[in-house]
Amino acid sequence: MTHVFVHYHLRTGGVNRVLHAEADYFAQQDYPFAILSSGLPPNETWPFFPSLALDYSGDQKHDLAELYRCFEKVRQSIAEPIIWHIHNPTLGCHPVFSKCLHQLFETNERLIFHIHDFAEDHRPNNLRALADTTHLYPFTQCTHYVVLSSRDRDILLQAGLPERQISIIPNPVVPHALAASQRSKARIVCPVRGIDRKNLGEMVLLAALAPSCEWATTLAPGKSLHQKNYPHWKRWAQQWKIPIEWEIAEKNNAMSNLTEIISDCTHILSTSQQEGFGMSFLESIAWQRPMLGRAIPHIQRDLAQQDIFHPFLYDRIFSVKNPALDFCQMSLSAQEAMIKEAIEKPENIMVEQQGEITPAASWLHAALENRQAVSLERLSHYSPSCHGEMLRRIDEMLMTQAASPIRYLNADVVRKAFSHENSSLLDQA
Repeated sequence: MTHVFVHYHLRTGGVNRVLHAEADYFAQQDYPFAILSSGLPPNETWPFFPSLALDYSGDQKHDLAELYRCFEKVRQSIAEPIIWHIHNPTLGCHPVFSKCLHQLFETNERLIFHIHDFAEDHRPNNLRALADTTHLYPFTQCTHYVVLSSRDRDILLQAGLPERQISIIPNPVVPHALAASQRSKARIVCPVRGIDRKNLGEMVLLAALAPSCEWATTLAPGKSLHQKNYPHWKRWAQQWKIPIEWEIAEKNNAMSNLTEIISDCTHILSTSQQEGFGMSFLESIAWQRPMLGRAIPHIQRDLAQQDIFHPFLYDRIFSVKNPALDFCQMSLSAQEAMIKEAIEKPENIMVEQQGEITPAASWLHAALENRQAVSLERLSHYSPSCHGEMLRRIDEMLMTQAASPIRYLNADVVRKAFSHENSSLLDQA
């Protein structure tokens, strides 16, 4: 049995860190594996099959036959039977690739569909590119789906996937405890790319409530299409002299070392209003930095199952002038007005945590006084070895399954589930 990791991406990049951790675990355990991907091999000793057909950049035009040949080349070079482990098969970044996977179902291959992100989750361009979404989620007896959260599992179960054919396998996290910061003044870092769903206007709001502290972001939006608010908030914060350093990981046209950036901070911030997994909620523990900011309900529910509780996350932040409206639901102009209100009358801004309402300035003061991170022991469920063992057990189960006809999940159920999830997120102007 050979486990083949399949990952499509821009050829200028490497394989993602989840796949890298999976392959590293398989290598350490001497489980046979190979990697089919575009770009450079992650390790010179690992069996690697490069293919430009897996590059999804806009200037690349590929047909189905070219992609079929990728899989056939691997098949002819490794020991069978094969389990094909497809990362993000239905995301829509490479719609021709998604279509070509049907051949693997037609030939009764053993398949793991590892879904990190959904095209239906606020990615309308991706979903349109897929065209035939009715047949987006195929399955046979020899198929197993892997998702990152209980929310995603429940959506696919509602769409018709048998419970025994889906597993929650969270992304692996390696503890990298850093020495406590010696700074007397709080320095808060938001380690994200500045796309709109990261809700950086809310960071500007918090910084306006604590202007004596230092605030920073790590990355610009890059080539993302979802960046219309980023330049606005950057200009706006500078105009109002709100103390935020922007893009500190990109200074001097060179990527700074993230470990150095985190070592130099006292707290990690997340104001994101929408995440599939929420890696920063775990990375803050791995770095041993306390976290503050906005809670994401489905992520906090899963973390609570592992006894992980970040005490300084709020459910919403609002003005007493309009207590029914959360900051992240406001128009851009209304958000600006609330930040000005925070500067002029900070006592008007409130946060709600599990039904308890507190002045935001008091909450923020307590959060920044706290220098204690969640215990590293809480990360045991998220270790690479735990992640790898769950995959290995899926492999063993798939080897016992017989061929069966192809069936399809109800794609409308998946779309409607995410439409409901995103209904509270306004398209801010």
